[in-house]
Amino acid sequence: MPDLRYLVKAIDDAGELLRIKRPVDPRFELPALLKQAEARRKGVLFEDVKGAAFAAVGALLTSPPRFAMGLGLTDSTGYSAHDHRDAVFAAIANPVQAALVTQAPCKDVVMQGEAVDLGLLPVPTFFAEDSGPFLTAAVGISRNPDNNILNVGIYRVLITGKNQVAVSVGPSSDLLQFLAADKAAGRTTQIALAIGVNPELLMAASAKVPPELSELDVAGGLSGESLKVTQAETLDMVVPADAEFVLEVEIDHQQYVPNTMGEFGDLYGTQNGHIGTVRVITHRRDPMFHTIMAGAGREHNSLGFIILYDIEPGLKQALSKAFPQVSDLRACFAPPTMGMPGELYLQIKQGSTISVSELARRVFEMRVGRWDICRVIRKIVVLDADIDINSNNDITWAINNRALTANHHLFFEDLPLPGVGMRMAIDTTVAAEDRERLQRLVIPGSEAIKLEDYLDD
Repeated sequence: MPDLRYLVKAIDDAGELLRIKRPVDPRFELPALLKQAEARRKGVLFEDVKGAAFAAVGALLTSPPRFAMGLGLTDSTGYSAHDHRDAVFAAIANPVQAALVTQAPCKDVVMQGEAVDLGLLPVPTFFAEDSGPFLTAAVGISRNPDNNILNVGIYRVLITGKNQVAVSVGPSSDLLQFLAADKAAGRTTQIALAIGVNPELLMAASAKVPPELSELDVAGGLSGESLKVTQAETLDMVVPADAEFVLEVEIDHQQYVPNTMGEFGDLYGTQNGHIGTVRVITHRRDPMFHTIMAGAGREHNSLGFIILYDIEPGLKQALSKAFPQVSDLRACFAPPTMGMPGELYLQIKQGSTISVSELARRVFEMRVGRWDICRVIRKIVVLDADIDINSNNDITWAINNRALTANHHLFFEDLPLPGVGMRMAIDTTVAAEDRERLQRLVIPGSEAIKLEDYLDD
């Protein structure tokens, strides 16, 4: 199974890896460079991070083609978000059990007791109002107390001391339920924070996986071979054998701290963090510390949007019953410009008479799986049958040419869920009498005429 080093080499072989040899300050300077590397569609390796003992790497899994590289696919060109969504769904349906090994690179070096020093890690402070340096690419492995299955997710982890971290989890996180159950039972919560893991595990940790299934096995399903795991040093669980670093943490539920960090939507967010003690740090020889650009970073959002893969198929099923006039739909979560809420494109069958206002309101009020649609969709665009729903250029053309009056722009401020803010819909459908005046330019037979066929070899 490809590990982080495989991915970094693949990016380097493709000419897409920048190497920075100059000393770089992890506070603000490293994130500033990381953000610029993402804008250039490049990965970046920081060989000398001030005050740290290890190199840092980032801007890796920033797009579907990079996901394909991480999966070890020989041809990543043309690999799309829909391709990756299908791969994730297939891995959840066909997991491959993790394989236990005794010899693991993640234990090349073991630091315990006084040797544990988080200051040796090149952990960035990203933004001016951040509470401090944050681990952003650590997958947290914890045990579900209900069924004893190991759960894997990605959490906000603030460094609060030489051997202390504050682990923050969102309100819908499985780990939040585990923490509450452990606290109520009077026991500590064990969590392993693995950094620089196999790309498949980062992808699986970002997905919504049923509680009866471990993301460790979904990672195996993504690659078609078992993820290698090894027994942790002090925790009752296994950890990824090929991880660059593993931090073994124990949370005693005695102390919490608020922490603030830049979020998906290019805004600050504050959460409470559960203080945990790092008992052990293990790492590979000459490890690379993976860091993900926080805020509206491309890698952050690309991985974060994996959890939303079930939105589109869920909506298709719901709308096929409620609004059969809708012939197709596409949910778009395009990092990094949109933040977390995305856009939804709905295509209407030719000749349909439908109230776009009623359709949009009903969709915003829907709940699909775990998602309230108005929380994850900010704008709905309704399209006629002659517009290619998969073409951003066609959609922009429709908005610019068919939605030119105020009545084509609908605003919803009274949705039932508090705190979602205003949502909008754009009606680009046209009446039959206006269709000829507002039709697209067409070259007859152009689909069958290919420029390549006319070029000399």
